Amino acid sequence: NFPLTGAKANFGTMDWLSIQMAYAKFGVEEVGGRPIRFVIEDNRGDPATGKSAFEKLTILDEVDVVLGGYTSSVGVTQAAAANDLKVPFLICNSSKDAITMEGWEWVFSGARVPASHYADAMWGFVDGVLIPGGVSKVALFYEMSDWGTSSAEALRANFEDRGIELVYDEPYDSDAIDHKPMLAAVKAAKPDMVMAVSYLMDASLIARQAGELRLDVLCFMGQAGGYTMPEFVVNAGENANYVLTTANWSPLAAWEGELA
Repeated sequence: NFPLTGAKANFGTMDWLSIQMAYAKFGVEEVGGRPIRFVIEDNRGDPATGKSAFEKLTILDEVDVVLGGYTSSVGVTQAAAANDLKVPFLICNSSKDAITMEGWEWVFSGARVPASHYADAMWGFVDGVLIPGGVSKVALFYEMSDWGTSSAEALRANFEDRGIELVYDEPYDSDAIDHKPMLAAVKAAKPDMVMAVSYLMDASLIARQAGELRLDVLCFMGQAGGYTMPEFVVNAGENANYVLTTANWSPLAAWEGELA
């Protein structure tokens, strides 16, 4: 079950298509002599809808395992439901660390990176390029859901460990359409680097509005999410130029097993 409609539909559709591609590629049609059958439900990125979707899949459709979640808020709700109903739940993407720290025996991590490790690959770049290049002050802003706040907690600690000063550190509403007051405050703080945790539509708006305000920094870094989506480049236009992002995976990575 994934968000197939609503604001997070791009991400949920991507996950669902990825599962179908993997199923077609690896050709596993049955497990233990039982044919694999997919039943899809739309959780709309909403915790209450996600709980209902999980209950329908397990009680009415009688599935053996549930994959999905996407947003951390939905993942938390569905993980609790999985433990109550004693149905295996394989989490895709929901990254809040606490989801797998509750001791829930029916909850497992699938294609998921905990929020505290989302930016692991970035720190070598920070240490080897950004700090020598003059980055000593960072502005951190993040959407205020479970993903954004848990990501910010880890980012904050890593910047502080490196002696990088946090000159701005605030959450924001991802449904807002005007981010200019926040961005003006960021600009006034005079950071060398911006670190942003955003979904797709807010990432696109932030990039465009940052361009309008001429928020010029040595490095504008996104924490995956919306900054990794093809639609971000389309929506943000020329303001997507020079925006960097962390990512959980890339088809260009030469790591062993990257196609799996």
